[in-house]
Amino acid sequence: MTGGRNDTMVDILGLLPILNGWNWVRVNGSEKLNADDAPKELYESENGEFGWLISARVSTDVADAGLRISYDPEESGQSLQFSLIPQELYDAGYFDKSNMPYVANYDPAGKYTAEFTPQPPLSLKGTLTITAVPGSTDATVNYDVLILEVTDIGVFVDSLRVIFGIETIIQLLNQPIRQPERPRQPVTLPPVAPSQYTGFLP
Repeated sequence: MTGGRNDTMVDILGLLPILNGWNWVRVNGSEKLNADDAPKELYESENGEFGWLISARVSTDVADAGLRISYDPEESGQSLQFSLIPQELYDAGYFDKSNMPYVANYDPAGKYTAEFTPQPPLSLKGTLTITAVPGSTDATVNYDVLILEVTDIGVFVDSLRVIFGIETIIQLLNQPIRQPERPRQPVTLPPVAPSQYTGFLP
C-alpha cells in the first residue's frame, strides 16, 4: 500500500509491536498417521479468520504425506488450496523458494520437507483449515504453521488511527499503487575543466 503525499510504503506488519487487537496463532506438532487413516483436521478458524498467513512448514518420513491448507473467503471469491506434500511438489518441479509451496528437502533416505512462505504474507478474511494427509505407508508428519490473527478489528483499526490519523487511514485504504514517475528532464552533469600539472614550485 502507498499513502501520504510522498507515496511512502507503509508496512502494517512492521508496526505490530505498537498495534493492538491482534495475536499470534501457531499450529505446530507431530502426527503419526497410518496409511489407511483419513485426513486429520489440525486447525479450523472460528467465525472466520481475519489476518495473515505468515508461514507453513512440514517435514515427514514418507514423501506422499504432508499438509493441505484450505482458505475459503468470507465473501464471494475463489477458494484456495495449498498442498505441502513433498511428492506432489517434487513431481511438479517446485524446488525453488517462491510465493507458492516448494520442496525444501527431498531425500529418499526418509527426510522430506516442504515450505510455504508467501511474500507478502497471505491476507485472510474467511475460513482457514489445516489438514494432515496420510501417505501410502505409515508416516510421521511434523508441522509448524504461523498465523497472525486480528482478534478485534475495531481495536486494531483504532490503533492504526492513533498512528496515522483517520484521514491518512482512508488514504492508505483507497489510494491506488502508482508506478514511480520518470524524471521529466534528463539529468545533465556540469562540464569538467581539464587540470594542468604546474609542479610543486610557483
